Amino acid sequence: MIRLGTVLVAVVMTVGCDIPSINTDVVRVGTFLPARGFDCPLQILFGPMPFPSRDVARARTTCPDHMSSEEACYEDMRRQACLTGADTIYGITEGFVNGSWTVTATFARTVVVGVDGAAAGGCDPICSPGFACQAGTCVPQCNPPCEANEICSRLRSCEPAKPHVPVKVAPAAPGAMGKP
Repeated sequence: MIRLGTVLVAVVMTVGCDIPSINTDVVRVGTFLPARGFDCPLQILFGPMPFPSRDVARARTTCPDHMSSEEACYEDMRRQACLTGADTIYGITEGFVNGSWTVTATFARTVVVGVDGAAAGGCDPICSPGFACQAGTCVPQCNPPCEANEICSRLRSCEPAKPHVPVKVAPAAPGAMGKP
């Protein structure tokens, strides 16, 4: 029994030595976005960003053994990008830094652009449940919908619409505008 335990410890220690220590440091540079799943779809670009986007974070992945862990390095960076809410990794550079293989990149989220060239009405941050994004603003949604003479309040309840009352402005007294 003791021999079996010793063998298992030796196997675990040997296997543990073969697993490279991969570390990805992430620094957020933009608006906080909700995380996406670990296996989220991503675009990976080695060059500059070719379409409208906004940067979410910058990352540096350190891989001690380039030859045996390059795939694992990119996989770790990809997971970190998903956690920041990014959908694209771009501007990737690779090289040795202090004896370790290092990969740096920028994480970004693409921006949908409308026909007029302006960013289409996405809300940032995303709207809470019960609210819908309309032209970049989170608007409460009442269920059931309000009647024609009601509005949906921020508490998501229908309230009477307040009639628009024009404000009357008194004419300026002679000389009030700096003229005699």
